[in-house]
Amino acid sequence: MFGFLFGKKREKIQEAPPAAATKFAPGTTIAYDPNLVASMMSDHQALFKIYGAIQQHFTAGDFKGVSQQLEQFRMAVQGHLLKENVKLYIYLEHQFESDQATHSLIKGFRSEMDAIGKVLVDFLNKYKHIEVNPSLATTFKQDMEQIGAALTDRVSREESILYPLYS
Repeated sequence: MFGFLFGKKREKIQEAPPAAATKFAPGTTIAYDPNLVASMMSDHQALFKIYGAIQQHFTAGDFKGVSQQLEQFRMAVQGHLLKENVKLYIYLEHQFESDQATHSLIKGFRSEMDAIGKVLVDFLNKYKHIEVNPSLATTFKQDMEQIGAALTDRVSREESILYPLYS
């Protein structure tokens, strides 16, 4: 403000690039999102946090808390998978359409995630009523550990292989 009052030159403010500079996946209106990878990695951290809360409630014998956290987990997973399918996979599949090896890798990741998603939905449906059916607790811990191992492996590979392709 003092510079303005006393006649000093103002620094030029950097403007956002024009809309024409937006990069779209070939043949689509799916635009490159420079914040997508960071957003998806943030989703991963949120999922792991909820996973940890589920484990804590289960260890404490709080099946109502387990049910509530499973619902939170369901919503977070669904949002993440939707974002992944619409923004990441479609963009990458079109972007690498002419690179057969990379295109196959991406399609493999997508197919694998579809299978993991189905297993995850089955798990969530099986245990969503654990608070009213405590007999489900006998298999919950083992199933939860298997889900956790699969998700940990998948997230690690997404972040080290798939996300760099997008960036």
